Amino acid sequence: MHVVIVGGGVMGMFTAYYLLKDGHAVTLVDRVATAETSVWNAGFIVPSFAGAPLIGMSTILAPYFGRQGPVYISLLEVLRNLNWYNIASKKALKGYEDAVISLGKESLALYGDFFKSESIEPDLKQGVAGVFINREDAEKAATTSKARLFDHAEAYEMGFKDVGGGLFFENELAINPTKLFGELRSRLSELGAKILLGKEGQLKPDRGKISSISIDGQETVGDYYVLTTGSWSREICKSIGYDPHILPARGLVTLFETGGEKIISTPTILEDYGIAVTQHNETTLRLTGFFEMVNFRKTFADSRKEWLLSTTKKHLIKYDKLKYVGEGVGYRPCTPDQLPVIGLVPNYGNLYIAAGHCRLGLTLAAGTANMIRSMINGAKIVNEYWNRFDPSRFAA
Repeated sequence: MHVVIVGGGVMGMFTAYYLLKDGHAVTLVDRVATAETSVWNAGFIVPSFAGAPLIGMSTILAPYFGRQGPVYISLLEVLRNLNWYNIASKKALKGYEDAVISLGKESLALYGDFFKSESIEPDLKQGVAGVFINREDAEKAATTSKARLFDHAEAYEMGFKDVGGGLFFENELAINPTKLFGELRSRLSELGAKILLGKEGQLKPDRGKISSISIDGQETVGDYYVLTTGSWSREICKSIGYDPHILPARGLVTLFETGGEKIISTPTILEDYGIAVTQHNETTLRLTGFFEMVNFRKTFADSRKEWLLSTTKKHLIKYDKLKYVGEGVGYRPCTPDQLPVIGLVPNYGNLYIAAGHCRLGLTLAAGTANMIRSMINGAKIVNEYWNRFDPSRFAA
């Protein structure tokens, strides 16, 4: 079979990878020629952090319109998307955790198999920590998640100061997403994928299916089509009459040169602020923060950047050793119920969508791709919660 995948980020690439391994022909189409959102993230594969992040939707949906902390929601965006926020206020505060954690654990196991079988080395590190200012918060989180609790002294040894303690997940992973992106794309080419970059694709619906996709005026016919278009899915789906209820939430990634210094020993989330800190290798440190719903705006005010840097400086022992290198903005595709949309698009027999993973795109990518692969192959879906992700829940 020939499968056309629209969206060349990590979700689309893992979907292509599994389908190619199954012997299918794959065409991968992406509207941009270079990596975009898939490289501007924390690089964490952390199912245990998925269920109840400290900065959860209850905070995100609060009447929080100030710019002092990690979360900012534009009032204009609320007014533009009242239906999205109405659904979120009713459904998103609980009930999603088991399904997301289950898919995350399945995905983590698949990543383990992937890194064992492929000669890809994206600065892989095993073991991820979360630290808290108050020890009581760390104790509560460790009890809930059954993680190993550690005290402020161990946090100091990891490279962090003025924190009360934290929790450690020994099997969870951190990678350099830029390296994973580049090496996986090269691997797809080796496996025979046809990759079309910088190309706009227009789906052609015809009586309950997609008959073809027009790419720069040229028609490409597939047996199946998969949308892995992330935050842009809502716009892509307008032409087929489906709304996946996905809005973009942006985050900021800042990269630093370490000068060969070991700044931190363990990839860590500063839980009170939603800031992720990772040292990929001897020379590169990545700082990731913010959850802002402001549509696709790319620029951050200097005051926002200063908050991120000053907060990190407060807790990073060797912060003064860092030298700024560059930054980038990534968009997290969020649904109002915090569950991704994975499966057949309503009213179409050969069109699938895999999007809406919010801050967990990398964590859930392998598991999601494997689920789409099973659907296309007509195989049994292993994940018991798969119907919770059904795109039809947002059908008109």
